[in-house]
Formats: sequence, C-alpha cells, structure tokens
Amino acid sequence: MTYMYVIEAVILYGGLFPFVTSQNNTVARVGERVHMSWNVLPVVPEFEIVSITPSNGKLRPEYPKVLFDVEDYTHVFTTDNTHTENGTRIQLSVTRSLQGRTVVSLTFHSVDVQDTGVYQCVAYNSDRSTNTWSQLLIVLQKPSTPNISTTFADSVSGTPVTLTCSSSSRSLPLDRSLYPYTPNTSYTWRRNNRRVESGVHVEGAVLAIDNITKGDTGVYTCQCEEEGVLSDWSQGYSLTVLCE
Repeated sequence: MTYMYVIEAVILYGGLFPFVTSQNNTVARVGERVHMSWNVLPVVPEFEIVSITPSNGKLRPEYPKVLFDVEDYTHVFTTDNTHTENGTRIQLSVTRSLQGRTVVSLTFHSVDVQDTGVYQCVAYNSDRSTNTWSQLLIVLQKPSTPNISTTFADSVSGTPVTLTCSSSSRSLPLDRSLYPYTPNTSYTWRRNNRRVESGVHVEGAVLAIDNITKGDTGVYTCQCEEEGVLSDWSQGYSLTVLCE
C-alpha cells in the first residue's frame, strides 16, 4: 500500500506567511524565531527531519544530518542542540489534527548563521519508499565590504563615466545550483559623505554620469543592502575630472 500525501506549510518570523512547498526559501535574521510546519495526510507512521548544511561553501545532499527521527509519534533528537534562556533552541512537535492529518512543526527559537541550509521532511511509506519536501533556510549576514571600480582613472569633462560597486553575499552557500535564490539587493552612493541623488543614474551596482563636470569631482563611497541588512561603507574612490 502506498500513501498519498497532501502537504501545506507556513513560516513564522515576525508574522505569518504562506508558501508553496517545493524547493522554497525562508529568509530570516539572526536571533529571530523561525517556524516551519508540514501538514501531512494521512497519518504517517515514520518520518525524519534532516538538514543539509554548507561545507566549505557547498551544499552536499549526499551528507544529510538527521535532526529528528520519528516513529509512532515518539521523536528522538539525534544531533547536538544548544540551549537558551527559553529552553531548547530547536524543537520538534508532532500532533494529530481533527481532520486526521499529521502536523509536524520545526521551530528555531533563536535562529543562527549555523542553521543556514536545506531542511527536508522525509516520510516513509509502508513499502519503504519515501516522499521528501525540501526548503532552503537563509540566515542573513552582512554583505562583504564593497569595492568601487571604473574604467577610467581620470575623466575628461563632458565625457560619460561609470562607477561599479562590487559586493558579495555572505548569507548564501556558494553552490546554489540545487536551490537557486537571488536576494533583493540595492546600493547607496555618497560623494564627499553626502548622498548622490541628482545628476547621476543608478542601475543595480552601477552609477553612471552621462556628462561629467568639475562638480562631479570628489571622493565616492558606496554601500550594499541585502534583504534589509547593510554592508559597511566602501573605501573612498577619488574621481578627478580634467578639463578638455
């Protein structure tokens, strides 16, 4: 006999957000409470909650770590767990709903960078075949300090100039081929410690000046923002404008 499943899931960190359970992404900040739950129909006699965390920047699905092994609603914690003033940091609960569903809930009471990775609910059928649902947990870190580059060290008045602000994400595993995710990223520019808002065009990490003038001379800095988390400001880049 093969079980058929209907699965729903929610994530809770500062609010309630629905999502579809198929290689999804949960984005949280350090210290937030993250709640994942699976509603599985019908009753599941055995399942595991496993994690795949980055090693040297790469996700390795062939080396999952079993967090919880559940049989007949008895769960056994099989890996190290830390404790906080609120008790056990990672908890699992298994309940039965009135509709006959198995409700599986995984809660991080204070999520940390070390929790970044893929979490899977693996349900075992009576014939030992499995059904697996996966989700990527991303714990935000400050982006790397940006660098500013340009194609011209000195620019002639009246010519176009572009500056590029280069920063990299520190929140994501380097190998994202299995669980691709593109964070929301924006950039802020300053000239002589004042925000640049007029006479320039900013698209992504690039600041463009169509016709540079002496007034554009100065020290430029930039900052990267990823999902609301700010990087440090870059080192200053001195732009010199030469007369024709």
